[in-house]
Amino acid sequence: MHFSSAYALFAVAAAVLLSSHLSCAVPTQSATPSDNAPAPPYTTQPTVLPNGGSPPEGSAPPFTHAAGDWPNQPDLEIEKWYPEGKTGIRTALVKYKEDGGLLKCTPNVDRYNTESRALQELSQSTLFTEFAIVPRILGSFQTNNSYHCLVLELIKSYSLREYASMLKGDYKDQFISKVAAYASNAISIMHAHNIIHGNISPDSLYVFPEGENPETRDFVLIFTGFEGAQMVSNAMQPSIIKPPGFTPPEDFLESSVDQRKRDAWMLGATLYFMTNGMPPYGYTRSKQHGQLVALPYDVLRNTMKTVTDMGLNLFPYVRTKNRSLAYAMYWIMRPNPKNRSYVDYFPPSDTPRLFNYQREKSFLEKTWNMLKTKLPSKAPEWHTIPPSDDGWNPGTSTQDTNTRT
Repeated sequence: MHFSSAYALFAVAAAVLLSSHLSCAVPTQSATPSDNAPAPPYTTQPTVLPNGGSPPEGSAPPFTHAAGDWPNQPDLEIEKWYPEGKTGIRTALVKYKEDGGLLKCTPNVDRYNTESRALQELSQSTLFTEFAIVPRILGSFQTNNSYHCLVLELIKSYSLREYASMLKGDYKDQFISKVAAYASNAISIMHAHNIIHGNISPDSLYVFPEGENPETRDFVLIFTGFEGAQMVSNAMQPSIIKPPGFTPPEDFLESSVDQRKRDAWMLGATLYFMTNGMPPYGYTRSKQHGQLVALPYDVLRNTMKTVTDMGLNLFPYVRTKNRSLAYAMYWIMRPNPKNRSYVDYFPPSDTPRLFNYQREKSFLEKTWNMLKTKLPSKAPEWHTIPPSDDGWNPGTSTQDTNTRT
């Protein structure tokens, strides 16, 4: 599937995922399907950025510099500042040359250069755009106080966190399976370019549904959140962004980790969130109000050390009927990276089954379908409708009175 034409359909922006705590509140997207609808419709309302939801807990107060005169650039109008994170990234909803956009500014020139290069390389890769797309850069500049800024086009679609909460019935497994196929191929191609995403979560992946029929509907997958990206030839590197709930065990135990296997685990955790409704580790569901509550860091770190030493995951089983998906997730989420598969474990063996997954019918459904094939194609005589009587009159009795006395 080629997505190069998708840019004409909608504007794409990068969601800024700050390294401070992410909120697990109910998604801000208000468009929800009915209980019987297998998938939500596309909405023209843009997702609130960053994080695809509420501002992250524990983040700094909104950056408001001199009522919006910073960064003082021509053709750039600030509409709304977002909370500034611990990494110093400043983000804002802007109007740039009359187009809506997202402003991202960082004091770290290396991260600015890495994100710019990653977005440019992937947008020009025909192999990558067969499976996903990335935000296009509208403009870039440096401020007088040494912030390096990108202006990206604005998303008008769902994050995976939002979309997953609206999935119903058999379509849920079909959709998640296809996300796994698209994302695993896209990340594998990233790694072939020596690009590490480093920030994979349900808040950094977006989908744009295409088509009206939920049973055959396809979608465009959008990768955002490249502020955690790295350009590496040696995969053993420190991690830049550690999104709560989607950070692998080794990040709690080691200073430098295999970044390619780390991306694989983060993809598995993202798919797990979609199948089970919560991250594999780091959160518990409150019995009082049903919302997700973050575990203390020490508790989470001890859990990660335990699963690594045991070599076994302790999260509940994956809730999917697709055995190929569950099996692949098992291998890319092994707690010890030495035993973990790279993300290209999916292709070529499992990708076709993920792309074309259909729910296997139950025994009763199979039996009934078999019985229907054995029924006669011609209706029995007792079911044949008698020929019409042209002489019949609604006011005339049709009873046989000749034999009555």
